[in-house]
Amino acid sequence: MNDPSPGRCVLVVDDDPDIAQMLRTRLVHEGFEVMLASSGTEAVERMADRVPDALVIDINLPGLSGHQVAFTMREMHPAVPIVMITASHDPGAQKTGQFYASINAFLRKPFDPGEVAQRLRDLLGP
Repeated sequence: MNDPSPGRCVLVVDDDPDIAQMLRTRLVHEGFEVMLASSGTEAVERMADRVPDALVIDINLPGLSGHQVAFTMREMHPAVPIVMITASHDPGAQKTGQFYASINAFLRKPFDPGEVAQRLRDLLGP
């Protein structure tokens, strides 16, 4: 287990409870603190309570979309890394436009939770 700096909190936002729990289990094992949200609206509420060190978010969510939540995070806390999860099979479509340029990493479903942990370590540093 790699131990990121103490207090590294990741907000995982996915409406699929199996994916959210899989990510939570792996990230906690890797030494991260994890907050979960199952909708875009819940994610924004959690961000208002505590600013996470990173955001892992699915694009398709009930309520506010992943795009809207990421945009809100960028407006409130521009330095917080964002890893966006997508079911899209067109990686070029994910990275077009000024907003998408502000997303730190994209992962396509299905993904390896270990890759999510590695991306977070790379983005958050020691």
